[in-house]
Amino acid sequence: MTTETYVRVPLVAQVTALEVNGTPLDVGPGCRTETSLTSADPDPAKHPGDHVVLYGKAEQVLGQDVTGYTILTGGPLSGEVTIPAFTGCGTGGEDLDRLLTASVSGPGNYIKQVQGQTCTPLVPVFESPDTKGQCTEDLQPYQIPVAER
Repeated sequence: MTTETYVRVPLVAQVTALEVNGTPLDVGPGCRTETSLTSADPDPAKHPGDHVVLYGKAEQVLGQDVTGYTILTGGPLSGEVTIPAFTGCGTGGEDLDRLLTASVSGPGNYIKQVQGQTCTPLVPVFESPDTKGQCTEDLQPYQIPVAER
């Protein structure tokens, strides 16, 4: 069985630190994209507006664990985004907006997120004599995913 999931989220990119050839540049506290990053949506009529679309796919063979992404188990989500122009970058009279826009903004940027397992009051997976615990009592997953490329 194969399942596909699309996650849509408005997302603005913020720059908090920047180095050019090893030299730090102070971008200030308000350096971010002017608008949300955008992705082509497979169903734009149903989901209008600027947002990022992330895609996850899961495979399951009867009697075996799921591989890939599901909402409950988490896993890798990926997509392609267009990064808009930057604004509010620089301090002390130095405007870095155009530098960041010219070097970072544009289409065709790969994005990947690894989501951890979902722990909710409706589907808690606490340790019991019969099962290994997957969530803490305060609904945090025991296994935190490691970022991957």
